[in-house]
Amino acid sequence: MHRYVEYCGLLRFGETSRYEDYYFLTATKYGKTDALRALTEIHESHPSQTRNEPLLSRMERANYRLLNEACANAQFETAEYLMNCGPPLGELFNERGYADAPLVSVLAALKFVKSPPRGRIVTQSNIEIEQFVYSLLDRGASVRGQSTGQSNVLGAAAPLGSYELASRLISEGADLHGKEIWWEMDEGKTDNVTALHLASGAWNLPFIQALREHYGTFELTQAARATDSRGRVPLHWALSCLSNGLNWVSDDTLSTGLEVINLLLELNPEAINTQSSHGAVFNFLTNGPILGAATLTFMKVLLDYNPSIDTVNAQDQAGATALLRILSSHETCNAVRESYTIPLIELLLAHGADRSICDNKGQTALHKLGSSPSYDDPISPDLLEMFIPFVDLNQADINGWTALHWMARNLRQVEPCRLLVKRGADVNVVDNKGNTPVHQAVGGRLVRREKIDKTIDWPTVEEKIRACNEMITVLIEAGAGAGAGASMDRPNLEGKTPTQLRELSIARWELEKRRGR
Repeated sequence: MHRYVEYCGLLRFGETSRYEDYYFLTATKYGKTDALRALTEIHESHPSQTRNEPLLSRMERANYRLLNEACANAQFETAEYLMNCGPPLGELFNERGYADAPLVSVLAALKFVKSPPRGRIVTQSNIEIEQFVYSLLDRGASVRGQSTGQSNVLGAAAPLGSYELASRLISEGADLHGKEIWWEMDEGKTDNVTALHLASGAWNLPFIQALREHYGTFELTQAARATDSRGRVPLHWALSCLSNGLNWVSDDTLSTGLEVINLLLELNPEAINTQSSHGAVFNFLTNGPILGAATLTFMKVLLDYNPSIDTVNAQDQAGATALLRILSSHETCNAVRESYTIPLIELLLAHGADRSICDNKGQTALHKLGSSPSYDDPISPDLLEMFIPFVDLNQADINGWTALHWMARNLRQVEPCRLLVKRGADVNVVDNKGNTPVHQAVGGRLVRREKIDKTIDWPTVEEKIRACNEMITVLIEAGAGAGAGASMDRPNLEGKTPTQLRELSIARWELEKRRGR
C-alpha cells in the first residue's frame, strides 16, 4: 500500500474524503489490521490529509465507528488494535457517550455465526466471541445504558448467548428489565422487546434458565406476561420459532422447544388466551410451514391448557385462523398428510374450530384446500366433506374466484371438482375477469407429484393433456347433470374462450418439452 501511494500518488486518497473513509471501513470490516495500520500511516504522513479535519472526526461525521464495526464482524485482532493504537484512530469502549455500543456490537455477532448476512464475515465460534466479551468486561466495558443501535447487552446476547454469558452480564449489572427495539423483516420496528422475548424466540433454554435464577418470583411472572408493542408475550415468540428458521427442528431442538413452551405456560398460564395484533397461540404455531410431527406435538401441548373457543378461532392480520393456515400450508406427500395434517384438523375441530370463517380475501376453508400448491394428489372426499356443509360453495374471494375456480386449476383435482359440482358448485360462475372454472382448467397445471421416498414424478405432456381433458369433461358433463353444463365457447372479458386457451396451453407444454423443462 505504501508502494502504491509512492508510485501512483494519492489519487482518490484524501482528495474525496468518502473514498478514504470507505477504505478504513473496509479494512476494519474484513480484519485487515496491517492495511488499517498502513492507511493510518499514509494519512498521517501527508499534510494534505490532516490539514482540513482530523480523521476520527471525519469518521464520526460519516457515522463510521470502526471499533463497533470490528466488534460486529468479530474481528478481534483489529478491535484490539483500535483500542490500543492511540490517535488518530484509537477509541475506547466507554467514551463519548456511546457507552456499551462496542459490547453490544460484539454480542450481536453471535447470531451471525450460523448464517452471516450478505457482506458480513464471521469466522469465530460462539465460544470465541463470548471470550472476547469477557475480556472487554474485564477491561471495564460498561453493560449499562442504551446503545446507538437501540439494543441493550442482555437483549443482544439473548438469542444465542450461553448460560455463563447471561450470568456474567447480569452480575456486571445488565438491566434485567430492559426493553429495546427489535427489527423484523416482515413487520418492521417492534418496541418493548425484552431479553425473555428474544431468548424464547430462539428456544435458548440455558439463557432463559439464567434469567429465571436472577429474577425474583414476582418479577419472573411479570416478565412472562410482558407484551411487546404488538401485544405478543414471550410464549408467542417461542411458538413462532418453529417456523421462522431460527432452529432447524431436530429431535433435540424440538425437545428444547417443548421445554421452553411448557416453562412459559407454567409461568403465565393466561398466555394460552392472550391475543395480539397477530392473533393468539395457534396462529403463531401455524403461521409458516406446517412441520408434521413437530406442529402436531406442539398443538397437543397447547390444547392441554384448555384454550377458549375464541383463542382457537383467533384470526391473524390476514384474517386467517389456525385451521385455514393448516389447510393451505402443509406437508406435500399424501402419506405424511394423512399422518399429521388430518389429525391437526381433527384436533382443532374437536376443540371448537369454526369451519365457516373466511379470511380477509374472502376465502373459505374450501378455497384454501383448492389453492394449496401442496396437493399433488386428489383431495380426499372425507376431508372435503368435513367442510362442504359449513360453507357457501359459491362464495367468491376478492378476485371473484370460487373454490371450484381454484380446484379446477389444479388438474389433479378432477374427482374433488366432480364432488363440488355434485354438491351444488356453479360451473358457470365468472370471476372478476370473466373466467369460468373451465377457463381456469384449460390454463391449469398438473402439479408434480412427490412420492413417499421423496423422489419427484414429473408429468409428461401427454399426461397434462389427458388430465386437462378429464377436468373439462367433469365440468361440462357434471355441470349438465346439475342443470347447466359449462361451455367451451364462452369468452372471458378479454374475448378468449376455453377452446382457444386450451390450444395455447398445449402449445406451451410442447414448447417446454422441447426446451427440456
